[in-house]
Amino acid sequence: MRFSRQQSSQQLLFVAVFGFALCAAEFLAAQDSVRQRNGAVRTGQIVGVRNGNIMVKSGPAEIGVPLTQVESVIIATPAAATRGLQLQEQGKFAEALAALKPVSDQFGGLPTEWAQKSTASIGDLYLSLEKPADAATAYGRFKQLYPGAGLSVQADVGIARVAFANNKIEEARSLLQPVVAGALQKTDITKAESAAFGQAYFTLGQISEKEGKLSEALENYLRTVTIFYADRAIAARAQEKADALRKNDGIAVP
Repeated sequence: MRFSRQQSSQQLLFVAVFGFALCAAEFLAAQDSVRQRNGAVRTGQIVGVRNGNIMVKSGPAEIGVPLTQVESVIIATPAAATRGLQLQEQGKFAEALAALKPVSDQFGGLPTEWAQKSTASIGDLYLSLEKPADAATAYGRFKQLYPGAGLSVQADVGIARVAFANNKIEEARSLLQPVVAGALQKTDITKAESAAFGQAYFTLGQISEKEGKLSEALENYLRTVTIFYADRAIAARAQEKADALRKNDGIAVP
């Protein structure tokens, strides 16, 4: 089959147009975007959050979009965030902190799940590394950046854990009691809530053990182990505590 010169030119034009459209689509797909509440969309590269603004780089310029005006954000999850959260689940706290802190420092406040999780994890990691003062600062920063967020209960529990680490027993108890109130009756619990409740019951177990209420301590540890075990590291510690109470003290749940 032969094509006329006109047909060949049309085919070449079609290929060129199609190729340009494909490249343009790939370019747009690769860009980050910020949708504002008024419907305006900013595209480019989100380079971080500074002074309450999402900074979007488009060409040589950076434009700040106030977080208060943002409806939604599209940006790929950084590899460091994924890796850091995995390391945290594996109990590699120092490595997790090294991966997640730069992510939180750069993107904390960004309304995405990975940025919120990364920022919420910093306080837990500091606590796991026995740095309660740094943990308290991190939890305060999280509550400031994400007021009323779904993970705010995690920060509340974290602040209570800091209080316990500082031997402020009554303060820790008073902070934890509202968190666990009704927890055992909830039927629809997110992974984040399960982790927070598990941390709360673990800390209540520590409080009870410190006060010599060993049966109560065992019961709280087992609630973390058997019901609210989303935080694997805390569940493992609760299991160790429960096993020790049974073996060394002969304690059983009444």
